[in-house]
Amino acid sequence: MPLLLSAILALSPIQVQAQAPTQAGSDSWIVASKGGTATFLAPDGSHPIAGSFLDAKPFSEGRSAVQVEVGNSPIPAMNGPKWGYIDAKGLLSIPTIYEQARSFRSGVAWVRVLTHWGLIGPQGRFILEPSYEDVGSFSEGLALVWNGSRFGWVDVTGHPVIEAIYEGGGDFINGLAPVKRGSEWGYIDRSGHLAIPPRYTKAYHFVDSIARVQTGEHWTFIRTTGEALSQELFDKADDFHEGLATVRKQGKWAIMDRSGKLLCGFEYDQVGKPSEGLVAVKLGKAWGYLDAQGRLAIPAHFEKAREFSLGLAAAQDSAKKLWGFIDRSGEWKLPPQWERAEAFSQGLARVRQKGGSWKWTSRSGATIDG
Repeated sequence: MPLLLSAILALSPIQVQAQAPTQAGSDSWIVASKGGTATFLAPDGSHPIAGSFLDAKPFSEGRSAVQVEVGNSPIPAMNGPKWGYIDAKGLLSIPTIYEQARSFRSGVAWVRVLTHWGLIGPQGRFILEPSYEDVGSFSEGLALVWNGSRFGWVDVTGHPVIEAIYEGGGDFINGLAPVKRGSEWGYIDRSGHLAIPPRYTKAYHFVDSIARVQTGEHWTFIRTTGEALSQELFDKADDFHEGLATVRKQGKWAIMDRSGKLLCGFEYDQVGKPSEGLVAVKLGKAWGYLDAQGRLAIPAHFEKAREFSLGLAAAQDSAKKLWGFIDRSGEWKLPPQWERAEAFSQGLARVRQKGGSWKWTSRSGATIDG
């Protein structure tokens, strides 16, 4: 075992630990990045943790993965930008000794030591020593892993549940995961048994029991039984979201419901992701919104438009070329005043004045420095 790996494992002895208690509210904090540093921002605009980091990930299960510069180790390879974990008080709970670190899910987190990924518990002790060249997130209790030549799945104890024999794979959702054998994709169940035989050029994970698959140059949707949702074939298709999917034929877009019914004609030049019952669509040079029945709910008169979040959507005024936020009726809730604007998340949205730096705005329009 390499000396450096032995040193890191000594800092993180292999032992499964019980999950530590979390602090309520930290999972709603936003990571605010500015000028090469990252801080945390609460929905009320306050900074709940003093100081800043090179990088950080949102809190999950009461912990955040953070990156700092380490320069005090006698082993040169252990110096430089390293990842560790802080708790909701900002205290270092797991040492900054990793090349990369993922967020905690189901009481465990993936960390990379040198070139390989391992699995740690909430106290930082290794459940699974660094063994895999790449790993995915846990979904339905299983995570995709790559050993350098094939894909398989492990559970939260690090135990291999499905043998690494596949050329490709994806997340388990609705009890099924896409897998690639040879040049074709199919689906397996959680026991590793083939549920839908490989016959697709490409296959994605299920969303609300419906998955998009590609055969040759065309896309369609299937149910968990492998049955086609409809006989329609598309040039492109996106995943279902909120019971709707956007599909394209001959360069024009339409929307479809979970029964496979097209709710409008193929007449839109671009589309956004369905959100809060509305879909941003571009007709000619202007953007508007369709409702969940495919009817034009907000007329197309915006220069650009983003998806709705918390009842508001960022939109660009056609005359002023500035961004503001509209409500579900299409009226300006926060008038056009920014050069750029992003969607709301956890009660705040990133905005930028012309020639200025990025800041945040609340739903009431209060500006907060990042």
